[in-house]
Amino acid sequence: MDIRPKCDILEVLKNPKNGKFCCVVAPMVRYSRLEFRSLARNYGADICFTPMTIANSFIRSEKCRQVEFTTNFEDNPVIAQFAANCTTDFLYATQMIQNYVNGVDLNCGCPQKWAKEDGYGCYLLKKSEVIEDMMKTVRRNTPSDFSVSIKIRLLTKDIKNTVVLCRQLQSLNVSFITVHGRTPSEKSSSDNPVDYEAIAEIKKSLSIPVIFNGDVSSLDEANKFYEHTKCHGFMSARGMLANPALFAGYKETPLSCIQDWIDIHHQQNDRMTFQNFHHHLVFMMESMLNKAERNLFNDFTKKKQCLEFLEERFSLTPKPINFPQNTLCTYDDSNYKQLISNEEFWRSSYTSESSHGQFFLSKLHKIKTKNDDYLEFMDNCSDLFS
Repeated sequence: MDIRPKCDILEVLKNPKNGKFCCVVAPMVRYSRLEFRSLARNYGADICFTPMTIANSFIRSEKCRQVEFTTNFEDNPVIAQFAANCTTDFLYATQMIQNYVNGVDLNCGCPQKWAKEDGYGCYLLKKSEVIEDMMKTVRRNTPSDFSVSIKIRLLTKDIKNTVVLCRQLQSLNVSFITVHGRTPSEKSSSDNPVDYEAIAEIKKSLSIPVIFNGDVSSLDEANKFYEHTKCHGFMSARGMLANPALFAGYKETPLSCIQDWIDIHHQQNDRMTFQNFHHHLVFMMESMLNKAERNLFNDFTKKKQCLEFLEERFSLTPKPINFPQNTLCTYDDSNYKQLISNEEFWRSSYTSESSHGQFFLSKLHKIKTKNDDYLEFMDNCSDLFS
């Protein structure tokens, strides 16, 4: 097991690279994996989250652990985000992964229907006592310099209830809170902008760091929201997919970023799925290609097709780089196995790559319709990312 460099997330939040606020890569299902986290750090990201992972699947399934979490010596600082609906799952998932990350985060912001039906994400906002028990228990069972955080949405348009919840969390020694500035029922759109004034009020009410989430599509937007809120960090999801170099001030993805991505894939090769490689290129090149080119590229099913297209269109070819070997992660699941020894779940299969996923399929559909506006599409799909 590689020894991860010591890193205190709170110290990172206090000392951002740009001197103002930390640049944070959001926990995106399927997308904020090791290779993308590495790419984002090349362009100014201070803190990266893993994809949101169901804690119950993580502790029960070795296949889930191998698919959903990979890391290396340079993957630092990184925070693992879990969706959990009970204290036991969140605690055991934390104990299993804590040697390989700098902190864990509880997702209480996912508004998707499946999450609500299973008692995850935004559903937990109605169960403050459950949230408190989870956070208190995990905090009590982890080192003081190990970050334990939470990501929420506004409870209602009346900010008072959200402030009360955040103060309760602060009293439990939560390291920091990420706030998406919309309620669970609100979707991102130009007619429904993020409520930065509500986040500013939360920030004023707390002594712990607050990370701003929502509508951070460029460094200019982050700077604008910083002037209004003075938050310690700004988290981007959709913006990072469209332009992983946004925190470095680029208005759109530079060719150097695409070059870096194909170099990373060339080095990782069989450790990266084709879907992961291809999907990110689809997002990054959206504004660079005309509709015919996008339709052609988006329908590719082989790496060779992608590389030939990139060479012909942009004169980009893979180059060898020094990319650290993946850490061999081993997990002690004996305690949890003993807890549920009567359940027959351990041999179940697991894959998150059996289909393209709702976000990518929605994107392809959008591109092939007459309404071709990229930013509108990305806004309307924002609820896919907590």
